[in-house]
Amino acid sequence: MAVATNHSTYKESKWINTISRGDIALFAHPSAFKNHDKLINPTPYLVLEIIYVSGDMYVVLTAGTTVVAAPPRPFDIQITNKSSLNEAGLAEPISFDTNHRIIVPVLHSGFGMRFGATPVIGRLNSAGQYRLRSVRSPQKVLADRKTCLWAQQWFFEESCKNPRKRDQVIIPAPYSHEPHN
Repeated sequence: MAVATNHSTYKESKWINTISRGDIALFAHPSAFKNHDKLINPTPYLVLEIIYVSGDMYVVLTAGTTVVAAPPRPFDIQITNKSSLNEAGLAEPISFDTNHRIIVPVLHSGFGMRFGATPVIGRLNSAGQYRLRSVRSPQKVLADRKTCLWAQQWFFEESCKNPRKRDQVIIPAPYSHEPHN
């Protein structure tokens, strides 16, 4: 499991207004919510996209995993060198599989920030941002936007600002296979 090194303190509204594509944010994996009595241990996620639908803000995230010895797949974004790790707010090398993602409302309690802290711990460096742009084709961005539109209409049935609805997690279907650059 990847370890975060940076956890700044800001007002909640500040991070909600500034979270952006390429940020590394702490988020509690959805399966952790099955037992609300246990403490949630957030892990690093990469922000793939921010999508606005009917005044609600959704965050497309992909979980970070430990870097394995195998070569990275064409859709992986790895952070391995020391300066990249520092900029991302991480202590250990990490890999993000951009084909496996979740979509959550920005107010989701999985961001779990109490006492005004921000879940954003760092950012991809310029090489990581370039890699993110290369793996996020317009078709993938459009597919995620369509998923948010569907969720807004059928899944949430009302604003995702509603506390009963905001903790829903959308796990989109895998992307169709497409040639990689």
